[in-house]
Amino acid sequence: MALATVIIKETNGAAPGTVYPVSAAVTLTLSNMGIADTAETSLSSGYAIPAGSNSYEKFQRLEVYANAAGDTIQNIKVWEVGTIPATDTHYCGQCQLAGYTTPTKSNSIIATTQPFPLTVGDAIALKIGGTVNGLISTTGFSDYLVHQIRVGATTTTGPAAPLTMYWQYDEYSA
Repeated sequence: MALATVIIKETNGAAPGTVYPVSAAVTLTLSNMGIADTAETSLSSGYAIPAGSNSYEKFQRLEVYANAAGDTIQNIKVWEVGTIPATDTHYCGQCQLAGYTTPTKSNSIIATTQPFPLTVGDAIALKIGGTVNGLISTTGFSDYLVHQIRVGATTTTGPAAPLTMYWQYDEYSA
C-alpha cells in the first residue's frame, strides 16, 4: 500500500474563491482567525478580532493530492485542542463545494451548528460529496469545514492562546 498525499487547503475571497496555498502539493500551515479574509493571517498584521466582533469565516477542506489506484480516504474527522476565553465561541459547520460563498465576518449562516469539538470523541465527521459515507479515491476534496470565532463583548483585547486543529482520516488499500 502506498500512502496517500493528503493536504489541507483554504479558499478565500469572492465566490468561486481562490484556493490557498496556490502550489498544488503544499498544505496550509497556519490557520489564524482574524478580521481579514486571508489565509495564514499573521497575528502581528493588525488582524486581531475586536471585542464584540467576529472573525471572517474560514472555508477549509482536505485534498487527496495523490493516491494509489484502488486506495480510498474516508471517515474524515476534525477537532481542536486548546481553550478560548469563556466569553468567546468557536462555531463550525460544513458545506459542499457548490455551497462556497464569499466569507463573511457577520454571524455565519453555515458555522452555526455547534461549538467546535474539543476531543476526538466529539469530532466533526466531515462529509465527502455531501455524505458521511463518502470516499475519495485517487484524488479529490472533502466538503468544506466552515468555522468562525465570535468574540464576546467583554473579552480583553490581545492574542488568545493558540488552538491546534487535528484532521484524522482512514486510508484503505484495495
